[in-house]
Amino acid sequence: MLGEGKQAFIDDFEAMARDYLGKSIEFVRAIAERNLVALHTHPMWPGDDQYGTMDFFPFR
Repeated sequence: MLGEGKQAFIDDFEAMARDYLGKSIEFVRAIAERNLVALHTHPMWPGDDQYGTMDFFPFR
């Protein structure tokens, strides 16, 4: 769960980069409709854990 706004998104990604050295994220696709954006990503965690994710962000 992220806070509101662009800076909360940036802060979350910076914290993950700092807390999980070696983690990377491939952005597979981004879809936008009206005020909603969906991101399909493929995160690769240290230890070779991999999975697909979908995140939805409302823009106000």
